[in-house]
Amino acid sequence: MTATLLLVAAALLVGLGGLMAALDAALGVTGRSDLIDSAATGRNGAALLRIAADPEAHGNAVVFIRILAETTAAVLVTAAFTSLFDSIWWAMLAA
Repeated sequence: MTATLLLVAAALLVGLGGLMAALDAALGVTGRSDLIDSAATGRNGAALLRIAADPEAHGNAVVFIRILAETTAAVLVTAAFTSLFDSIWWAMLAA
C-alpha cells in the first residue's frame, strides 16, 4: 500500500514538472510587451504586470519548482522500489 501511494505521488509530481516545463516554455517565447498587452485586456492584469516587471525571476522560480518536483518524484520511485524488491541492488537498478 505504501509503495502504491509513493508511486501515485511520484506520478503527480511528474505531471507538475511537465506543467512547469510548459510554463517555462511559454514564458520563454512571450515578450514583455505581450504580457503588458494581455494585462490590459485580461482579468488578471495585476498579476501579469508583476510578471512583466521581472520575467527572469518568475522564470527562475518556475524552473526551481520543476527541478524540485522531478527530483522528489525520482526519490519517491526509489523509495517505492526499495520497499517492493527484496534486494536493494534490484531496487536501485529498477529506479
